[in-house]
Amino acid sequence: MKIKVIAIIIAIIILNVAYPFISHLAWAQSTTTLFVNPQATTVLVGESFTISVDVANVSDLVGYNIYLRYNTTVLTATQVIVDNTWFTAGQPYTVWVNSINDVQGVVQATVTLTGVEEGVSGSGDLFLVVFSSDNSGSSFLDLYNDALVDPTFVSIPHSTSDGAVQVKAHDVAVKGIVTSKTLVGQGFTVDIDVTVENEGDFTETLNVAVYANNTLIELEELTLANRSRRTITITWNTSSWAKGNQTIKAVVAQVPDETDTLDNTFTYGIVLVTVQGDVNGDKTVDMFDILKIKYDRSGPPAGPGGYDPNVDIDYDGAIDVFDILIAKAHLGQSW
Repeated sequence: MKIKVIAIIIAIIILNVAYPFISHLAWAQSTTTLFVNPQATTVLVGESFTISVDVANVSDLVGYNIYLRYNTTVLTATQVIVDNTWFTAGQPYTVWVNSINDVQGVVQATVTLTGVEEGVSGSGDLFLVVFSSDNSGSSFLDLYNDALVDPTFVSIPHSTSDGAVQVKAHDVAVKGIVTSKTLVGQGFTVDIDVTVENEGDFTETLNVAVYANNTLIELEELTLANRSRRTITITWNTSSWAKGNQTIKAVVAQVPDETDTLDNTFTYGIVLVTVQGDVNGDKTVDMFDILKIKYDRSGPPAGPGGYDPNVDIDYDGAIDVFDILIAKAHLGQSW
């Protein structure tokens, strides 16, 4: 009996080598089908799922050797199960190969019945594969180099039908922050542009919170289609904020079933809230600030420095006499 089992294994190996040269006509005439079940699977990132490799309308099956190929950037195969399947249930059998090569993305299963004169007939599962879904994307589940044999070591002609998996994700992110100023007189405003992106596969309702030193400036809700981005503008009135460095950050709340939350928070940096008229950030309003305003003045007459939003104290789009008047009103003040 041991010699017979070994002979079956040798036959399977030979069939694997000869498979590309076997008559396509014989396979086309066969009603036996080897297929992935289910043939189409959709899951979310982070979920585990199980597929089976099934055979339909087979007669006198006593052994098989099957390879299944998958995309390792999307999936990880974690387990191959040959026990308690339609093929092995109630039958003595030997598992010759039961392996996963997750580097190449290949599963192999080689199983034969032992101590039997006849094989099994009908339809059912041969083995199961458990996968985890790692990243969004798609993966074929490709059957190849497959061989089915009967007790006389003769190949069983069959057709194959591959499967496919679509892995989808809920994933939102804050992609960037730009502030209109890095220095502002207490009581004046700063525009904060926050770019958010829906990196996932579903339309999402986003809640975006913008903070200065962990104190909420504003919370905004918006809806984004999948794979799209939008920039929102928050106007920050600094009247109720203390003078000093304020770290600006934005947080988009985690959406249901989101697993990648590392990019849900974006920290921009510091905006200095200072006394009105302090345009050089030294915490004092003096003649150096007056001179800088005149240097950057929009005109008329225009100064040589060019427009600097930090010097536009009232943030009206022009550095002019009104900014000079504000600075003069606070001349000598410091903190």
